[in-house]
This record gives sequence, C-alpha cells and structure tokens, in this order.
Amino acid sequence: MIKLITFLLLSVSLLSGCGFKPIYEHKKHSSMPVEIGNLLFSDMKFKKHIYTLKSSLTDTINPDKISPKYYLNVTIHKTKYSFDTQNNSINNRIKILIVADYQLFDIETKKQITKDTIYYSDSFEVSSSPYSAHISEEETVDLLLSQLADEIKIRITDYM
Repeated sequence: MIKLITFLLLSVSLLSGCGFKPIYEHKKHSSMPVEIGNLLFSDMKFKKHIYTLKSSLTDTINPDKISPKYYLNVTIHKTKYSFDTQNNSINNRIKILIVADYQLFDIETKKQITKDTIYYSDSFEVSSSPYSAHISEEETVDLLLSQLADEIKIRITDYM
C-alpha cells in the first residue's frame, strides 16, 4: 500500500513538473489567443451563415475575448447536389458539402503558421413543401458550420 501511494505521488509530481496537460481537458476558461479574421463564402448570399460561423468560432475558440496573438482566415465553399433519385426523376435527398480552407497567422510576425482544408457533408430529405426543404437545408448548413468550428479549434490547438 505504501509503495502504491509513493508511486502515485511520484507520478503526479513528475507529470505536473514536466508541464503535462491534457489536450481535451474541459476547463471553464479555455480561450485561445486567436482573432477571427476574414470569413469568406464562395457565394456571398449566405450572410447568415457567415454570422453563424463567426459566432461558432468565437464561442469555441475565444469566448473570454483574451488579447489575440494569432489571426484566423477561413474560406468556405458550399456545394449542393441531389442523390437518391427515384425512377420518375424525383429527388429524395439533397447532399450538402462544405469545404473550408483556413489559415492561421502570427499577428506579430505576419507569418503563416498553418493552413489546411476540412471537408464536411450531410444530407437531408426533400419534402413536397419548398419551405420545408429550405429550412432543412438551412439547419443542415448551420449544423455543419458548428461542427466545422469545433474541428478548426481541435486542429489549431497544436499550434498554441
């Protein structure tokens, strides 16, 4: 029993002394010093989606509004296409593909730290009501952008 306690105390002291901290640790204040820069959609009629992505990124990356050391640019391309077509040419489902190109820059040196491309897709069922199909598409895109914000945070964590 004494050996176990000694081993645990030694392990904890060694891990805390080397600066170890879990990547996925859930802290109340987990802000990263990143300023959300240019958010561009290939189709600029989606201003609502730009706002959704910016607020998701801000809430995910820097909710406490700490002073930024990095600058993030994101460019989004949205593609929509039909699949699961019936014999009478009626589309049952629409697939949405979101492609995000992002770049992270150091504010002081203006040097690009990283860049990457992320692909997310989802689909929704097309109903007979055009309004229902429109709302389904909007909700699908909002969900994809929220997932995209989480993925960007995970990927840029390595560079903080």
